[in-house]
Amino acid sequence: MALNIIMYHYVRDFKSSLYKNISGLDINEFDHQIRYLKKNFIILNPSDAKKKILQSYDFNKKYCWLTFDDGYIDHYKFVRPILKKYNIYGSFFPPVITISQPVVLDVHKIHFILAQVNDSTLLLKEIENLYAEFKRDVDAEFADLASSINSIHRYSSPDTVKVKRLLQTVMESDIRIKICDFLFTKYVTQDTAAFSADLYMDDKMLQELSDDGHEIGSHGVNHHMFNLLNKDDQEFEIKTSKTYLKNIGVLPKDWTMCYPYGAYNQTTIDILKKYSCNIALTATSGNPNYKKYDQYTVPRYDTNDFPKS
Repeated sequence: MALNIIMYHYVRDFKSSLYKNISGLDINEFDHQIRYLKKNFIILNPSDAKKKILQSYDFNKKYCWLTFDDGYIDHYKFVRPILKKYNIYGSFFPPVITISQPVVLDVHKIHFILAQVNDSTLLLKEIENLYAEFKRDVDAEFADLASSINSIHRYSSPDTVKVKRLLQTVMESDIRIKICDFLFTKYVTQDTAAFSADLYMDDKMLQELSDDGHEIGSHGVNHHMFNLLNKDDQEFEIKTSKTYLKNIGVLPKDWTMCYPYGAYNQTTIDILKKYSCNIALTATSGNPNYKKYDQYTVPRYDTNDFPKS
């Protein structure tokens, strides 16, 4: 027996979406998956799920806990009604910057660029050309950067993984930001503020989710990989996100951290303890096994690991 923590990102009505090639779950598939989970598991509310992790260590039945990353407005528009229909509660993790400012995270710009181009091999070649144009004094060769990437992934092609990694972390920061912004403007939109308003939840939506009985937890401020930040920057991400969510009245006392990209290190854990974090979730696939994990390294399954049609 076990507790299966399930991780969701894009859950949308693809029939009405302009971006049909985004990798995500259609609302009808989500509804089917919820019915499957209700039939085969006891779906716990977040508070009870965390108590199971912290207190029992012995899962005598098949449980699951639903978690939703990145604060998409689709979670409010489409996920919320389905959860209400089945009397189910989940945890939602928005990055503070997307709630408070009219921005689009680079990681999401990359997703929508890939969805619009729909040919990662051609896109990779375009990135190579832009890198040659923008790199100036940078000594690194594009071929060396691309070949350094481990492109094995459960759900994405090697070239898609290379596009994501190059624009997320591998290339020098100022160059990858320039390339990402250029491609987003070229293929997606020039109106970032309007796109942001259509993509992310705001304070009021989070407050309504909280009032419904769902958990709102921290996903940092800027959706950075914590393990790539120094101690001060990590503390800023954790402290500021906790304070913001607390000030708008949605952060419970026994609050949860969801690591962006599942990335963390011991410094992250030490800071979370300092700020009285209750549980921290990773993106490592699997069930909590307390011989291997603790309350700050809790694994989750991807939605693709469960039937959806």
